[in-house]
Order: sequence, then structure tokens, then C-alpha cells
Amino acid sequence: MVQNSSQNGQKSLEEVQGQFQGWRRQRTKGQRIPEELWQAAVALYPRYSVYQISRTLRLDHMDLKARVGVGGKRRSKGRQEPQFIELPFTGTTADTAECMVKVRNRRGSRIHIKVKGTGIGPLLEALKGLLAEKI
Repeated sequence: MVQNSSQNGQKSLEEVQGQFQGWRRQRTKGQRIPEELWQAAVALYPRYSVYQISRTLRLDHMDLKARVGVGGKRRSKGRQEPQFIELPFTGTTADTAECMVKVRNRRGSRIHIKVKGTGIGPLLEALKGLLAEKI
């Protein structure tokens, strides 16, 4: 059954979809989604799943999930800086030292790098530099 705003004061998924379509027709390339549209999308939850909303409105699933606050802690307004843990060298020889580095960005992309030998230090420094950049 399709809900509409006249029945319960809340917009239906179809109504919000119409708002997004209107905005997309008028926007300039690269323009960010206005906060009012994000709020309308978030207000659809939990009547609709995050998957249904993101697919219908053509939104990034992880961005919507973070705004709704599903699946963990809600993001703060400020950007969360990457966290690093430095472990002391255990005294193994450079030929046997092995490191697995797993990195996940805020959009959910992941990279896993396995390094053996002396390349661990420069790799970690490069990752720190890449993750510290303001995008």
C-alpha cells in the first residue's frame, strides 16, 4: 500500500523521489544534495529500509546509513581523523618481519596490503599521508 502525505503527515518514498528528480533536473554538475533533501530521505526510515531508500532515490548507501545512524555509532558533525596504533619492533630479522595493513575509508572502501621485509615503515608513512589529506 502506498502511503501519502495527506494520510499521515509524512511524505511517501514516491513523493521524496519526485523531489529528488526535480532537484536533479535543475542542478548544476557537481552540486551537492541539499540538506532538506537529505532530511526528507532520512525521515523515510524506518518505514522503508535504508536499502529501499538509497536504491529508489539513487543515494550512496553508506552515506544514507551514516545519516540514519544504522549499524553502529552515528557520525559526529566533525570529520573523524584516522587512528593509528604503533607497535614496537619485536626483534625479528628484516627477512621474516611481516605486516598486514587493513585500511577502510569513510565510504566503506577497503584495501588490504601484506608486506614482508623492510618495506613496512615507508608503507605506513605513505598511508598516514594519504589518509590525513583533506579531500
